[in-house]
Amino acid sequence: MMKNNIGIFSTHALWPSHFETDLELIQQEVDLGNKVIVFSCDSCIEQCELIWNKSVRHNKSSDELRTNMCRTCQTKQLTGLSLIIGNFQKESLIIKEEQLKTYPIDESYLANSSTLKQLVIDEHYLVGWSMLSSIISCYRDPFIDVITYKTELSKLYQDCSRVYYSTKAYIKKHQLQKLYVFSGRLSYTRAVLDAAKAMGIDCFVHERASDFTKYSLFKNHTVHNLTKLTECIHEHWNSEKDSDHKHKLGSQFYIDRENNIIGSWSTFLDLQDPSLLPSNWDKQKHNITLFTSSEDEFMSISPEWDNPFFKSQLVGLNFVANLISKQPNMHLYIRVHPNTKLMAKDYIESLYKIREYNNVTLIEFDSNISSYQLLKGSNKIITFGSTMGMEAVYWKKPTILLGKTLYSYLKGPTYPKDVNEIEALILNENLPLATEDEAVKFGYFFRTYGNLFKYYKPTDYKSGTFKGVDLNNIQHKDWVKPNLLLRIKNKVIKTLKIK
Repeated sequence: MMKNNIGIFSTHALWPSHFETDLELIQQEVDLGNKVIVFSCDSCIEQCELIWNKSVRHNKSSDELRTNMCRTCQTKQLTGLSLIIGNFQKESLIIKEEQLKTYPIDESYLANSSTLKQLVIDEHYLVGWSMLSSIISCYRDPFIDVITYKTELSKLYQDCSRVYYSTKAYIKKHQLQKLYVFSGRLSYTRAVLDAAKAMGIDCFVHERASDFTKYSLFKNHTVHNLTKLTECIHEHWNSEKDSDHKHKLGSQFYIDRENNIIGSWSTFLDLQDPSLLPSNWDKQKHNITLFTSSEDEFMSISPEWDNPFFKSQLVGLNFVANLISKQPNMHLYIRVHPNTKLMAKDYIESLYKIREYNNVTLIEFDSNISSYQLLKGSNKIITFGSTMGMEAVYWKKPTILLGKTLYSYLKGPTYPKDVNEIEALILNENLPLATEDEAVKFGYFFRTYGNLFKYYKPTDYKSGTFKGVDLNNIQHKDWVKPNLLLRIKNKVIKTLKIK
């Protein structure tokens, strides 16, 4: 059998489960007898996203954290790689020829988010979008003032450029036939994905899956590519021939979520009283609940995610609140997404000003009011992309979608044609349900998709062991760079019980 040359680009070693997925893929490809080259950071990334994120969370400078975090990262990488049985190569994420190169950036691109999105490398790499995605994720601010972080973005551009051109060089040098990378959305992970596209080879993007016992792989696109994801959902549905089985599991997705069972991520229902409605709930009124999304999570993915109606969710919220404020027979309840608590202070303050409208109740992110009592008690549901939109479809509630989301191209919600139609749909107290919907199909996909881990044993979505070792609890007090080949040899000897 002809063997393949496989490149695995390991970029976020300190983010739990993602490096362990790298290791899973390395071992599986080695088991197949393929030639595997692992490309990972050996402190070559200047504006490291891992350090950057932590510095923001803990209000420290990157310089204060760099030494310790780099050592921790290197220790975790080397320990994890030492557990791989079989032969593979390891190289720096940035090829030597690129490490000393400088890529000047035209600072006019750093004027604002719109100009940054226009920054492209080599006609293939949408580097501006990927950098914006990283900085918004870091600061949790969808309206971030890009120019304030000119220094950080200039450094990040160097890393992105070097990784992009290094990936292309490595593909040629090693005649790579397939790549793996995490996310594909963030700055230098997008560099790997777009470099593979430029070179015409397949790149598999790994992410979390339907639950923490699995990982997912998307061929040549991220999970956020709405067109491709919709194709995946249809293919996944069609591949299961047992109609009763897939309908049962598709329905179970919604039943589980109502019962606080969410295997792929943390749950937000722990603090909610499952029987509690707002104290001002009036059954005599036409009650509408609007479930928000954490806006920073979809502001910087790709042009496909641009809101077709409003500049931002916040603008859309004010539009809906203003409309309802003039309708004495209606009341709007805005359920703020729990993830909003981590967002920038200025954003939260702007959001909370919506309280000033008449006939509007804003339910804060930490409220114990039940999201599902809101859903089932409302006459109508509005979302900008929350999963609650498709959940409402499943529970037979009229639903209006005012943004882009993972189910944007599936049947079920009502999709307005323009802003004028939005107003008419909201004011229509007899909005009909969709004549047909694909809620169960959506539920089946997100209840079952992904590949089971073989070597990694997760205990939840952010912790577990790889071959019995908890790589997130490795001590590096006496850290010394080990001889990787010797450690692999010793592991093989121990496994085979050879003396």
